[in-house]
Amino acid sequence: MSPFHRWYKARRACAVNSQGGWFMIGGRTHYFKSRFEVLVACHWQHMSELKVINSWWYEPYLFKFSKKRGITEYCPDFEISHRNLQGHNENLLVECKGFVQDKDVRKIRQFVKDYPECKLMLMVQNLKRLMKSLEKHATAGRQTALRTLEALQEWEKDSSQVILSDWTRIQKANKYGLGLFGKATPVDKPVGGRGYNKRQILNQCKNFRLPNEIPQDGAIVDPGAL
Repeated sequence: MSPFHRWYKARRACAVNSQGGWFMIGGRTHYFKSRFEVLVACHWQHMSELKVINSWWYEPYLFKFSKKRGITEYCPDFEISHRNLQGHNENLLVECKGFVQDKDVRKIRQFVKDYPECKLMLMVQNLKRLMKSLEKHATAGRQTALRTLEALQEWEKDSSQVILSDWTRIQKANKYGLGLFGKATPVDKPVGGRGYNKRQILNQCKNFRLPNEIPQDGAIVDPGAL
């Protein structure tokens, strides 16, 4: 295989819309829904190796919503444990999206409403390109695109509810190349299939319980200690 074909194959493997699968990262095996989630998981593993964050978990909690119709539950993609500016341990939930839709905005707004003590970061693969796409569709009269654009602009100005993050800036700041994907090792899927409910069980997804898991400093208890 020529160097160009190796580069092209690796670039295709890092595409956001590529199929996910079972990967081992940092000695832990998970089923990731997309290759973008695999890249973000490799990023958190790299940050933990550099002692920038304490640890990370993939789909650790399943949040139940108070509303009975529509979206009734939510499972964030990641949770990281790190030290905030005050020097206290703090847990942050991270949601990774290649493209944000109106249903994603409604899910996040409901999560913030039901669990105001939890901090959530929305990590978009390319925020600038997404904004341009939403502005184009909003100008054409699509109300869903307009609502999504307004929500992203709101979170970009005020990060008290949702922290908006751009993966392209993280990638440039850390000078990530295609070698970041090398931290993930493809493995055979465990017994149990790839269905949504079975995948959650295999990924150790647990129901989030309040208020016993909230210590005095406001940080969420590490799911690895449960």
